Amino acid sequence: MIAALLLGLSIAAASFAVESALLSRAHSNRVDDVRNTLRGAHDLISVRQQAASRRAASLAARREVLSAFVRRDATALRVIAAGDPDVGFILWNGRTIGRSAIDLPHAAITVFSGGRKAGQVVVAARPDVPLLEQARRQSPATGLFTTVGGRLAAASPSLGGRAVAHVLAHDLTGSTILSQNGHAATILYAYRARWGIPLRWLWPVLIGLVAALIAFRVIGKREVRRRAEPLPTTVRDAVALVGETLAATHNPDALLPVILQASVEATGAAGGTITADGVQLAGRGRTAADAPGKLEVPLEVSEGRPAVMTLYPASAGFDPEAKDAAAWIAAQALIALENARLHGQVQRQAVTDELTGLANRRSFLARLDAEVVRSRRSGSPLGIVLADLDDFKRVNDTYGHAAGDRALRSFAEIVHSSSRDVDLPVRLGGEEFAVLLPDTDLDGAAQLAERIRESLEVASIDYEGASISLTASFGVSCFPSTASAEDLLADADRRLYDAKRRGKNTVVASNGQGPVPLG
Repeated sequence: MIAALLLGLSIAAASFAVESALLSRAHSNRVDDVRNTLRGAHDLISVRQQAASRRAASLAARREVLSAFVRRDATALRVIAAGDPDVGFILWNGRTIGRSAIDLPHAAITVFSGGRKAGQVVVAARPDVPLLEQARRQSPATGLFTTVGGRLAAASPSLGGRAVAHVLAHDLTGSTILSQNGHAATILYAYRARWGIPLRWLWPVLIGLVAALIAFRVIGKREVRRRAEPLPTTVRDAVALVGETLAATHNPDALLPVILQASVEATGAAGGTITADGVQLAGRGRTAADAPGKLEVPLEVSEGRPAVMTLYPASAGFDPEAKDAAAWIAAQALIALENARLHGQVQRQAVTDELTGLANRRSFLARLDAEVVRSRRSGSPLGIVLADLDDFKRVNDTYGHAAGDRALRSFAEIVHSSSRDVDLPVRLGGEEFAVLLPDTDLDGAAQLAERIRESLEVASIDYEGASISLTASFGVSCFPSTASAEDLLADADRRLYDAKRRGKNTVVASNGQGPVPLG
């Protein structure tokens, strides 16, 4: 009887150990699947947003669209939008045409008429069910859904009547913010059900040891139930804190101290550190390098750069629940840090010209409005330089578009190196560039334009054995010589065309009344 009891105890203990190991491995795999599926879906959405930006730019350049904005013909724009549910317009009076004009996320291109903003062309880039299904092909067990303003927008697979709140409360989830417009945020979620692996077939059925087997079965089920239940309040609060911080900031440097603080509080640690390459990135509480029983949890920061979170116990060591808590928070931290990286990448793509690395037109117009407001309030000058490469079509026709791209990058380097840190060098599109110059008067802006002109004139661009020479024409204006951002931009644009008419390779600056040629 004693031998049979010992045999039953041994089998039960072995079964429980195998089950625990498999549960831990299964949880780790599910975390990885959620993170990888979320990353893949985000990449597909980024591609769709870039395509939407290109399409919006193409629509904004169409003759019938420009004509409709110039004539303020809302009917013509309504006809164009009616033919495509993804296209919309924001009119000169702020009204919208087309359902996509209020969809999130979207790409918008501003249309100007007579130097003034006439409206915007909008192309929707919302993630739909086919895109979510494509993102799930590598991990069909992981689900994806999006919400707009807290309401379900698309899901793969269907949530089957389950509310979004139920999924977030009961399943293992990761999320990333795709776009934000006031309180209407578009959020992408990936989720995976939390489930156990009850290996009941391993439990022996030994007649005569029923009582011992029932006891161990109860213990085993209790452990599985503990793992399947929602996380303890301290851990849920810690994970919620990480999520709230991610919603407030996408700066990884700001996330790391929050992740460490959440881990210290959830595990009852005396203190902790996060280090990478031997450098401490965050620290909390009491730490000691030689402390016994310290807990080390791997992390990743800044595009896969490995890091380690080390937690130091308040007493002898950490119990299993504390170790589980640290693992849960680390898993959520990995998703949060990856979201921050992806958000930064999308933000950079939204405001940066892909070819030259300079700011793009969207970034320029937003900064121009802000600087004009600041200059009006402080009374400080604001200069603007517009530049256009002379006879650039000749470069493309003679040497090919690859050489043209090389020339554009070379000119961008000259513009960037000639500008101060507070200036904003921009590629507006094609061969047209600009520099926004805070706290710079007309003379200072004209001198910068002349330096850029001279540097380009003496530069030689080497391409496949050929030496390419370029020149550029420049128009310069300054606030408060003009009354608004639109007037400032239009005045500089007129001076640029004055420079073209004067024979190119020259700088023409405005004095608020008429052109003053330089160079």
